[in-house]
Amino acid sequence: AEFGRIMAALTLAMVENHPPPFVERYCHTLAATCGWRVLKDLVLRKWVELGMDVFLVIIFVSNVFQTWGDIVGHEPDDSAKDLSWKPIQAIISWVFLVDCVLHILVTVMAVVVAIYIWIPSAQQDPRLV
Repeated sequence: AEFGRIMAALTLAMVENHPPPFVERYCHTLAATCGWRVLKDLVLRKWVELGMDVFLVIIFVSNVFQTWGDIVGHEPDDSAKDLSWKPIQAIISWVFLVDCVLHILVTVMAVVVAIYIWIPSAQQDPRLV
């Protein structure tokens, strides 16, 4: 019971005293751009997470429909290719490609910022580090 109260207090303190994102703390120029604000507002919206969950459920359902013959044990008929799923597969592939590219870009940006902070140079302001 005591551990639960401690965890509840820590959780409340973390929510109330949440520090600003890393980019806003150390990359003031980037944090002041319109692009950063739009991206931050977009990612923090509740519908983005809900939208990705719905998208994953749609993918699951479409995979079940596409492979229903295999699920119920029908022999596959190679002579009749079902091409109706090609557009859906293309859309799913593009969404995942965009998601992967965004993750890679965020990772690269994090590495660049980390290198900028950790490696001393003549351009750094020691007050920022």
